[in-house]
Amino acid sequence: MKKISLYSITLVMLLGGFHYLFAQDSCVVLMENLTGFYSGNCKKALASGKGRAKGIDEYIGKFKKGFPHGYGECYYSDGKVYKGYWKKGKKHGKGVLVIPIANGNKDSVVSGIWFEDNFLRKVNLPTYTIVEKRNLDRYSIVKVGNGKSIRFAFYRAGGANNTIHDLNIYGSTGFISNDGRYLVYRDVDFPFRCRVTYYTLNKSGMVTYFVTFEFIINEQGLWEIKLFN
Repeated sequence: MKKISLYSITLVMLLGGFHYLFAQDSCVVLMENLTGFYSGNCKKALASGKGRAKGIDEYIGKFKKGFPHGYGECYYSDGKVYKGYWKKGKKHGKGVLVIPIANGNKDSVVSGIWFEDNFLRKVNLPTYTIVEKRNLDRYSIVKVGNGKSIRFAFYRAGGANNTIHDLNIYGSTGFISNDGRYLVYRDVDFPFRCRVTYYTLNKSGMVTYFVTFEFIINEQGLWEIKLFN
């Protein structure tokens, strides 16, 4: 197997969340504020699975039977942003609503538990949540400073992992760059959701694994993600 340097990998960089290549005019979203454009998964002519819908407002995340359902992010035309869980098109479960305040004042943040679009109670969300982890020996997520960036480092057998190929990093906001030492997602909004996938050799160099690591970071800052194989 050809070994490819980590920094020579061509990244699939998706700005503003999950991206899909083809719009599906025949796939319906059953919310008036989100009708107009849809791209993503479809089942029985209804948006189902991961997708992106845009009308007056824009939604990126999970759908079920034409409605936002599961984790998703909604960007409203008036500037509000909701990131969290949905049920049948309504905010339901843990979520964060950010309400912009005029004149440069600090945004208002409503964080906690929602029930059928109504805010139920405030809760302290975990600093981060692991959504999925597959074929990783271990990981490290550490806040190392202030800012709005996430940086990534990859390790294998006690050193840098130079066997990675087909590396994809999907972030909900921001843009990715290479600063020579780290791959860095910059100018991100929190909560920040990210999915990392790649192929790598195991420690013995005999077996190739497909690695998946998906997480949500709720607290703003400069974060360092280390993935070990």
